[in-house]
Amino acid sequence: MSEYDPQTIMRWCAEVNTEFIKDNSGMVERTINLGIPNNNMLGIPYNVFKIERVFVTDSTSLVEYSHQGSYLLFNEKYNNTAISLYAKCYLTDDDGFPLIKRGYEKACEAFCVYQMYNEDFLEGKIDATRWQDINNTKDWEIEAAARAWDEVNDNFMKDMLDINTSMASKAQGNG
Repeated sequence: MSEYDPQTIMRWCAEVNTEFIKDNSGMVERTINLGIPNNNMLGIPYNVFKIERVFVTDSTSLVEYSHQGSYLLFNEKYNNTAISLYAKCYLTDDDGFPLIKRGYEKACEAFCVYQMYNEDFLEGKIDATRWQDINNTKDWEIEAAARAWDEVNDNFMKDMLDINTSMASKAQGNG
């Protein structure tokens, strides 16, 4: 575990949320001022999930760029230009780590274990049976998290509120 930095674990958990469970409720859209490019590049904050557009900060003029993982690369004509981006971002805590929705913890843990042991399996350091257990656990936990709130929508919440209000009313002798 010590060979994995917190950002890697955070990225894996975010991947579970967005790629497998496909829950966008933990995201916000925001404009981020990146600053002036240094050596024709700017770092992307780690809580950015999807870049919608990149533009000159003082206008809405779009900027051509190349997305290279953690950085955006620009043409030299933007060397002295403040650049911003509009993106979907993970909600974060006070330390800057993305928030994991309650109920998704086991899915995140199982996926992290899967990722950590993937290389060991490929190198033959763990047997196929143990790897299958790790893989099955990952699949089960992600599926459970994805299905946990499938039926919850506005109508379900209204019905639950009506039931709770009715039960409270009966308990007070009003029904």
